[in-house]
Amino acid sequence: MVRPGTHQNTGGHDVTEGRGCDGASRATRALAASAGVPWLSPMAALDASILTAAAASILWMLVIEPIVADSTQAPLQVLIATAYPLADIVILGLLLRILLDRHGSNTALLLFASGVGAFLMSDLIYSVLAVDGT
Repeated sequence: MVRPGTHQNTGGHDVTEGRGCDGASRATRALAASAGVPWLSPMAALDASILTAAAASILWMLVIEPIVADSTQAPLQVLIATAYPLADIVILGLLLRILLDRHGSNTALLLFASGVGAFLMSDLIYSVLAVDGT
């Protein structure tokens, strides 16, 4: 039996039709529900991308710009030296996306986030010290 406001093809999962959503959005939600994947909030993605952009601009000023501005290094060295901070930005963005979209408190997720945060902080400190030459 299908309840009002739900789709019949969702495998028994309750997928409420969004008001003002286009057909593609409803189809995506129905597909996610039928696969057992909870719908991910687009607002959490927006919040995570804003915070990641802010962190990327700070990382650019502290680490990436001095590496790129150093004309004594070979291009391959510059590429490798900038790849690590850029990877840190991607990891930070993914971590923020997960943390901002979670529902309730999950101890394992918080422990994982703490570990990744400690890794990112240590990598940032190492990168700043390497740029300063100490």
